[in-house]
Amino acid sequence: MSHMIKWIIGLNGSGKTVYLEKLLDKEVDNCSKIITNIRQTHYSGFNADRLELLKQYDFYDIAIKRDDFEFTDYFLDVLTLLCRNGDTLILDEPDYGLYGMDINFLCDILEVLVDTYKKGYIATHCQQLFGINPDSFYWCNDYSLRKLKEQDLYGYIGQF
Repeated sequence: MSHMIKWIIGLNGSGKTVYLEKLLDKEVDNCSKIITNIRQTHYSGFNADRLELLKQYDFYDIAIKRDDFEFTDYFLDVLTLLCRNGDTLILDEPDYGLYGMDINFLCDILEVLVDTYKKGYIATHCQQLFGINPDSFYWCNDYSLRKLKEQDLYGYIGQF
């Protein structure tokens, strides 16, 4: 499992978004190829490996309208973003506004794709995402991160 993704949790107002924005500026200065939902970015196409991985897991069916369930546009936007060309992922609460099936699919898709990014930073409140890299979680407080031990992770859930 890749440990290049840092998952960031913390209370509202703890500085997660500001932390990500500063990181984004730094990565832009380093000329990293960034995939982000924090600001508008111009992408050059899609990553063939990511699309191929999703096909292997039958996730490509998601794009097809289903009779029994309709994905939100927001979910499809996040999915599209995750498949873009780029090696650094910086996402601020990709789970925001998603419910039920959308969240389950997002977890599955991130689990499949997480190893395809060189590095990444994802701020989240979603407990379902905790299972992906449980040893790579950081508590954000006052705009700085502190690594959490896997066994401590669930103790923090009650705080938000």
